[in-house]
Amino acid sequence: IAPSPACDKWNNGRLVKEACALSCGECGNDTPVQPPPVANSSKRGLIIGGFESERNVNHFKDSVSWFYNYSQRTRPWEGQWADANGIEFVPMISKDYLRKTDQLMTPLCFFNSTQPTCSKQDAINTIRASINDRKNGVAPRYLMGFNEMYN
Repeated sequence: IAPSPACDKWNNGRLVKEACALSCGECGNDTPVQPPPVANSSKRGLIIGGFESERNVNHFKDSVSWFYNYSQRTRPWEGQWADANGIEFVPMISKDYLRKTDQLMTPLCFFNSTQPTCSKQDAINTIRASINDRKNGVAPRYLMGFNEMYN
């Protein structure tokens, strides 16, 4: 009996060779087995830094379900990219202040002793603005807080 031809088969996300044609049932044809498609993972997200472009992040559109950018709002291209690909934006309060909605780099109010002090309504208004930005796409469901102390 001649040795069985090798068989390419996807198993647990990794390509493995199986020597037994009878066990995998895919040997005998010369067509390589394609890997399973990568599904959007609810746990897989993307950080979009200030120097990224749509061209750079487009590679990840089929493998992530959410992204953040260290800000409470998206830049225009980020929002368009997210809407086109069904990807959720997660706003982030990355500093000890909230940003003005019309001037994304200008502080509106602060969470420390600096004046003016943020109120609960300031936070609600900021998050509502972020949600309203996404009215044509996936609305934010979460808020990411800062993870560094700003004293």
